[in-house]
Amino acid sequence: MRYLHISKSGIWQFRYQVSPHHRHLFGDRREIKRSLKTSDKAEATIKALELEVELRKTMMAPTSAVSIKKQLISPISTAKSASIKAISPYKALERFCKYKADHISPKAVKMLEAKCKIVLDLVGKPHLKAIRRSDAESTASLLRNYPTNLKKHKQFEGLSGH
Repeated sequence: MRYLHISKSGIWQFRYQVSPHHRHLFGDRREIKRSLKTSDKAEATIKALELEVELRKTMMAPTSAVSIKKQLISPISTAKSASIKAISPYKALERFCKYKADHISPKAVKMLEAKCKIVLDLVGKPHLKAIRRSDAESTASLLRNYPTNLKKHKQFEGLSGH
């Protein structure tokens, strides 16, 4: 089946590319991805067929799109996509660090936050949506020349990353 893909961990996943004229039914998503939570191919095939039927029903009858969309896309992910449009990179970093604080040590969180702030300073974009691949490439080239332990050297005090 063309919508089935197996992950490195051996769990089957459903991946369906949404055509451009149907994307509005699925929150402007290009692709619907969902774990089938099984390592059995026969079971995964059945689940994938069920999902495909739901998708096709949604595309044929736009009035039922809301209920299918809720099943395929969790409310959390739609809330995230709505909030990402206006969120600043530093606000996103703050939220990310709060999440990571539950999973790693406080010192590791501080180090992660410091590294990310350096990258965000070099990128210099006001919104997440404004960051492009070219920005990432130029930031990567700047980081190659970035001194290690910048805060420990007084000669770099007051200088920007650029």
